[in-house]
Amino acid sequence: MRDFALLNPFGRNSIGENEMWAEGQEIFCDVESINRNCFQELSKDLDEIGRNHETRLRFVIGAPGTGKSHLFARLRRSLPNAHFTFAPILPTEPCEIKRYILKKVIFGLKRPVLEASGIRGYSQIVRLVYSLLTRIPRFRALSAEQVHKNWRQIPRIQYARVFEEFQEALDGMPGIEIPYHILRVLFRILDPEKRALCLTWLSGTKSLMDGDHGTLGVNGPLDDSEIVDLFKVLGKLSRDSGPILMVLDQLDALTRPEQIREIETLLVDLKDNSVNWYIVVSLLEEKFQLWCTNLSEPCLQKFGIVENGKSVFRVSSVSMISREQQVELLLKRLGEPNLNSCRASHNKIDAIFPFIEATVERLTSQDFTRPRVLLQLAEQEFQTITTERQANPKSLSELMEREFLELLGRLKDDEIKVDTAFVADRITELMQLIGHGKQEWQVIDGPLRMEIKRFEGIDRIYERGKERIRIVNYDVQQGAKFPNVLRHIVRSTRETVLVRDARVPCSGEVTQRLLNEFRQTKTFVHLSLKDVRALHVLGHLLARVRQGDYQNDLTEPAPTRDNIQFCLSRMDWIARIEIAHLIQEVLEGKETGRPSPPPPPGPEDLCRQIEAIMRVEGWLSYERLFFRIYTHGRKRLSREILSAALRSEPLGSLIDIYPKEDVFPEHNRILIWNQETINAQGRNL
Repeated sequence: MRDFALLNPFGRNSIGENEMWAEGQEIFCDVESINRNCFQELSKDLDEIGRNHETRLRFVIGAPGTGKSHLFARLRRSLPNAHFTFAPILPTEPCEIKRYILKKVIFGLKRPVLEASGIRGYSQIVRLVYSLLTRIPRFRALSAEQVHKNWRQIPRIQYARVFEEFQEALDGMPGIEIPYHILRVLFRILDPEKRALCLTWLSGTKSLMDGDHGTLGVNGPLDDSEIVDLFKVLGKLSRDSGPILMVLDQLDALTRPEQIREIETLLVDLKDNSVNWYIVVSLLEEKFQLWCTNLSEPCLQKFGIVENGKSVFRVSSVSMISREQQVELLLKRLGEPNLNSCRASHNKIDAIFPFIEATVERLTSQDFTRPRVLLQLAEQEFQTITTERQANPKSLSELMEREFLELLGRLKDDEIKVDTAFVADRITELMQLIGHGKQEWQVIDGPLRMEIKRFEGIDRIYERGKERIRIVNYDVQQGAKFPNVLRHIVRSTRETVLVRDARVPCSGEVTQRLLNEFRQTKTFVHLSLKDVRALHVLGHLLARVRQGDYQNDLTEPAPTRDNIQFCLSRMDWIARIEIAHLIQEVLEGKETGRPSPPPPPGPEDLCRQIEAIMRVEGWLSYERLFFRIYTHGRKRLSREILSAALRSEPLGSLIDIYPKEDVFPEHNRILIWNQETINAQGRNL
């Protein structure tokens, strides 16, 4: 059963951004009968928008674990004549919400066009620009595929000439008014050498250098008013290729009226001044009424429909699944290709092995349940059968560690953009974990937004009893903006912490002088990509907690929100985030700085520790073993040291490592304690 134990098909019961954007159907396990009515309502909306081009709003509501994210992932795979974008976990700072949504919309539009016939060789946003090119005589009446083929034949030296034709053609086209600098950047997306820079600017980032703006021929980052203009332009460009679906997901943290009103202003702008947008807002059931209370009557009149004589918003509800759907879901998971291959190699002809029919009947005995609850029960049952051990309550701390590492492994560095508001929100969440169990921090706005006209950072003051700390996030690097911020905070109190993404430089003589003066009495954190990754993962993990993803897990202690936050506050991965360490030092009134680390332990001691852990666990992933050893006090452990220990004897013959093929990175492999070899050698452990 050991081979089957490694293939538990029920452990993946939530959809993250990676799964949302996965391009292979085999990566996504979907049961189409689940939430079919809701899917059909969304598809019908898209068909109607494709015909009349009206901007439309729909709410999708449901309890945790009822399949909202699966529904959107299914929709993503069935949009040959539309564009899919996905914006989860919006910032809490109202003035940053539209810029963040734009960033996620551009991120989605730069994904390849996914059609039933396969993946196209161009992105969704390139398809939008191709629709503009069809206004030029040489491309008129061509399909996007034909434009793509013809464009690749044009040498770069002729791009400027084509742009002139492009501009002349648009000048004579009513209904499409695109600011010149935005039009030029959109056109330059077609230049492979400038595409990445163009998309970064279009995403609303404030962290580009002056030289980058010069390359694009723009004066600086998109202004707040230009962000709305770009949304309007994108909608109008999509008329020929299909609606733009904008999914706003995991909005449970947005409960203040000013946050909801900021989203409303964008929705109304798109309704009044653009076309072809389909905005889907995903909410937990209990949050929907709060949103309805805070959305204005004019918004309801613009987006509502009349039912029983009164205006109401369009709403689709995801629901619990029937007994038949439960069986279908279990059989779908049990039919995954890797399990089928394992059955074939062990001559097991039963298609649901290691389950039997009685197991499926017992798991599906409820008339209705939530998909996630069913999958969690099936995961425990599969583990019990294949390991021949009762699935006892697992440690909540270990569950959180496993989830953290899993999310960390999925996150790709090129997907982590400089995002001041997002990181500031994650630091706020980190602050609530620091000293968990004490009185909650009270968070108020710092003075910079009042002192500096159009301040482009985040300034927050945290107070708890007599404790006080101020954290300023600022990632802009144009002209004298950063030195100006430094002048305002250089004389601030010593509990001020300045945070800046390490990918944004601190160049310039004046900047360096002011920064050095600031650091004499206060704390500056040039946040490493490693720490930004950890903060991103923390944000996604806490969003899952708010969504109720873990509330039905069998853990000790129970997975309440308070218990989960306590476990996270004690997690070593959190303590290792540099800013957490420095914040703690500021709160304790210490001079910031780390003591010298102890010397690394000897290799024999490490081998004995690995042996002790594997003897108890039986099998572990490489990353899990690394984490266990690290959290047991071996802070200078590296992957190279661990790999060398695993290859050394006698460990090399006592631990089996799968898969063995070199194509698999070592840190993605599974380590199995080989008890048969130990028995044969007569080793006494």
